[in-house]
Amino acid sequence: MASLVGTLVRAEHFFAAVLPWVPIAILIAAVVVFFLSKTSKDGGDLKKASYILFALGVVFLLGGYALAAATTAILNSNPDFIANSPPKYPASCDGITKQAERDDCYKFWAVDKKDPSMCELMSGLEGKEWCYEGVAESNGDASLCVKITDSQIRDSCYFSAAIPSPGYSFEPREGAASACEKIENNSQTCLAVASLDASRCGELGTYEADFCYWRVGMARKDWGICEKIENEFMRPSCFFLVQIREARSTNDPSACDKLSQISDLISIMDTAHCYFQIADETNNPELCEKVSSEEARDICYVLARP
Repeated sequence: MASLVGTLVRAEHFFAAVLPWVPIAILIAAVVVFFLSKTSKDGGDLKKASYILFALGVVFLLGGYALAAATTAILNSNPDFIANSPPKYPASCDGITKQAERDDCYKFWAVDKKDPSMCELMSGLEGKEWCYEGVAESNGDASLCVKITDSQIRDSCYFSAAIPSPGYSFEPREGAASACEKIENNSQTCLAVASLDASRCGELGTYEADFCYWRVGMARKDWGICEKIENEFMRPSCFFLVQIREARSTNDPSACDKLSQISDLISIMDTAHCYFQIADETNNPELCEKVSSEEARDICYVLARP
């Protein structure tokens, strides 16, 4: 069991380090490929490729969260492993010989512990500045952005501190507008999302408007706002996250059934993840019977165990 738990913990740390960056990168690539398909002679093939990329992004995101939840459940039943584990910081980073990997380790723990002082241990200026950006997103401290000299990274820092990724918060943080106003290039998208006023999204460019509707729709749990999204990938993901939030807030598994109306591409994974959430929070393993995948159903049983 110790070997299994150790493997799970290492895998969970890997997903924690790369989430949400890898799924976001894949989803952005999917959007870019989709728009290229509109003008390319091989539009059909590119469109199929964009669907595959989007599916991979969703699977990677949900798989990472499911793994983290399963690892937590298993660790809770193995207190001896936790008690005997060596300290993960700083020794785990200081002992890494390759500079790039050691810097990645420092950045991971800086963001995880919300401690910007760990960023100072990194070797390169750009890496330190992206580290500050990551910590600002995790703890909402926009004052860290002043330390950043690169204007692009600094703008990203203010945006992330004000409008963190859904993994941190679905809503803009308190005082988000103040951070948005410090953005030098295109502060309007940030301000529109911070206002939670969907009518302001319509004043933006197409991509920015879709992103704005996506964030505002999730924050307000409003399907009507999600329906305004033109991008065929972002729209179903907005529906998915709204419905997940609704299901979790009410602990009503019937809310998960609505996900099957969204998209044949992701409805199976989405519905399974939705049932995971409710089964975990209500300790009701009977809900796992609704999960069609045998592997996913087994994970659900672990999560739902009282």
